[in-house]
Amino acid sequence: MKNKSHTKFDDSFDQSLQAVENEVLVLREKLDRILVKYNSSLKELNMSRARNFALEREMDRLKNRQAALMGQIRKDTVNQFPVEINEIELN
Repeated sequence: MKNKSHTKFDDSFDQSLQAVENEVLVLREKLDRILVKYNSSLKELNMSRARNFALEREMDRLKNRQAALMGQIRKDTVNQFPVEINEIELN
């Protein structure tokens, strides 16, 4: 029940306050959704970084393996065809 001192200004103020409270609730819900998306994106980013790190390590391992195999091929080739390689090197 309104008392006698309650005026149209008070009604207008109450309506404005209610509108602001409603907008705050809407914005808070939007912020909560954004935070959920942010956390999800951050988790995906960290997983991606971990995968990239693992792939880089695997690439390094494979490069080292490739270099070792190339060295072994050169060694085997020199041992198998020493005269021909020496002739090629002289030319």
